Amino acid sequence: MNTMQEKTYWNNIDENYKTYPKLTSNIDCDVVVVGGGISGSLTAYYLSQYKLNTVLIEKNRIGHGSTLLSSGILKAYVDKSLSVLASLMSEKQAERAYKLCLKSIDDIENILSNIHKDCGFEKLKNNHALFDPFKFCHAVLKGASSKGVRIYENTSLSSFDYAPEQMRVNTDTYHITCKKIVFTAGQSALTLIKDKIVNLKPSSTIVTNKLSKFDGLEEKCICNKYNGLSYNIRILDENRILAQVHGTDNEQDLTASNIITALNNLLPNIKNIEAEYFWKCSYPETKDSLPYIGAYDSLPNCYFNLGIGGNGEALSAYGAQIIKDLILYDNNPDTEIFSFKR
Repeated sequence: MNTMQEKTYWNNIDENYKTYPKLTSNIDCDVVVVGGGISGSLTAYYLSQYKLNTVLIEKNRIGHGSTLLSSGILKAYVDKSLSVLASLMSEKQAERAYKLCLKSIDDIENILSNIHKDCGFEKLKNNHALFDPFKFCHAVLKGASSKGVRIYENTSLSSFDYAPEQMRVNTDTYHITCKKIVFTAGQSALTLIKDKIVNLKPSSTIVTNKLSKFDGLEEKCICNKYNGLSYNIRILDENRILAQVHGTDNEQDLTASNIITALNNLLPNIKNIEAEYFWKCSYPETKDSLPYIGAYDSLPNCYFNLGIGGNGEALSAYGAQIIKDLILYDNNPDTEIFSFKR
């Protein structure tokens, strides 16, 4: 999901956010993080806790890429059932992947507690969690910045070069000399991967008008199937509903009117539903619904924390910890689960 979004629901309600400068000189650091979305923010945050000299660059503005396409739902499980996931890896690894979803949500809650921010985070009875993804990126990067992370907006990576014991990240005008690079920017990063590891699938999201009643909607978040499509539905402030839908290659099934018809059938006691916001995107679907995290053999000293797959946003929190461990210790016990070789 690499679309630059000028206005979706999230940045329409979150207007007073911090801006960061563009890179205006050549600089040095230990690690360059590429991408200022959820995965990039979490990666920079964890690296900052270990006193790694870190620079984050974002080609547009912080949180203005795929973050604005998010549902703001952190799922407590993998989209594949445990039995299906166990058929794609060992049973022990499948069980671990499920537990890491829960751990990642706990880790995100702890981060917000540590930086004294709320960002609309709420853990639900079904173990899912809700949050404001746009506020979250800005809050986490503010925490990382307080630990010394330098952040540059409107600074695009154009190429990178290898030199003895160092690397150079080239932007349009200046360069950054570093030891490691971490790519977090979804589809942009996927262009560096030679193997076909994702299928792009259409997805649509609506945010409704302000509704008078929520009769019949007992949970604040519902993730289930309807007419063969996957629906992620959540309550927002001001009595609004967000509904994100995917599961078909036919974009005609994903129109705003079709989503409203489905909501009327799923939630018959809620009246006068209209779409006040609507956006479409293509999201990268992985074979096991897990993200890709870690090193890629043909790119030495480069790492990836790609928050893709069915629960990539939540798992990018643990992904950031894997990246931190690989940079500092060259090891993490869970790398095989998320490896490009799996």
